[in-house]
Amino acid sequence: MPVRTHYIDRDVPDASGITLLQEQAAADHSPIPASRPPLHCHAFYELVLVLRGSAELFTGQGQFSLIPGDLLLLPPDRPHAYILLRGAQACCCRFEADSLSGALAASLHDMVYWNTPKGKATEKRLRELRAFESEARAAGEPVLLHMSAAHMQGLLHLSHAELDALYPLLQGIGREQEERRFGFEQMKQLLLQQILVQVRRIQLGQFEQLSRTSSWKEEMIGAVLTQIDRDLAQEIDFEAIAHEQGITLAYFRTLFKEVTGMPPTDYLNRVRILHALELLQTSDAPVAEIGRAVGIYDANYFSRLFKKITGYPPRYFKAIPPENGQ
Repeated sequence: MPVRTHYIDRDVPDASGITLLQEQAAADHSPIPASRPPLHCHAFYELVLVLRGSAELFTGQGQFSLIPGDLLLLPPDRPHAYILLRGAQACCCRFEADSLSGALAASLHDMVYWNTPKGKATEKRLRELRAFESEARAAGEPVLLHMSAAHMQGLLHLSHAELDALYPLLQGIGREQEERRFGFEQMKQLLLQQILVQVRRIQLGQFEQLSRTSSWKEEMIGAVLTQIDRDLAQEIDFEAIAHEQGITLAYFRTLFKEVTGMPPTDYLNRVRILHALELLQTSDAPVAEIGRAVGIYDANYFSRLFKKITGYPPRYFKAIPPENGQ
């Protein structure tokens, strides 16, 4: 069901296209909202920096907790809402893309949608899964293969040093906005450009560090994906795999989702059903036999899982005649 949202406007204090707000929750603010607040959208970018306390962010994908040092860059038209919890403080800068130089404005997309690099085996399988989803949707079939992000897009956590370097620039925008001295609109734009350049540098630095430290994770998860691809009919014991690597099952699940974007069991089920769909369309084998061929030996469970993921029972695809020449 689509999430209902409403659009909001903003006060534009001058011609710079930039509005800075200092936000602070009252000491008696309710600690946790009883229900999700209504989401909203807007036609401008919004940069939110949590300075003290914590906040709850709500999006169409769920609820996320923000802590001091978290910087969130929200693009136009993304449904969201956030609430500062008891005593929290944040700084919010709203701006239009045309307030920036061309090159910097063009980099905003990269700043919002930066992602962890994935290994070749993972990318190969995810491309197949996404292609399956796209083809099914194009055919009007209600396939549920949602790919959740490995982490919240547009969210960046700053170190103390990075926070100390960035926040004074935001304060500078606030001073220019309040004092309105000669050239203040141009100064606000220059300060915003400095901020976004710093944010991009921090992103790229974290990206580089992550790529160095995550190689063993990629190799481990890549080996598991290769094992899954090699023989879907075999039993995949994720707990045993975690034990062999000297890590807990819970941590293995975390790493697997970090690399692939989904929990290991969900990934395995989707790969199995994807392969089963191929077999249903290219072989005359009975449904139960195809289930066993992909490692699902309970025929009833296979049918339920198949329908859950594709939206149709297996026999629906068995009834579709092959194309000429197949």
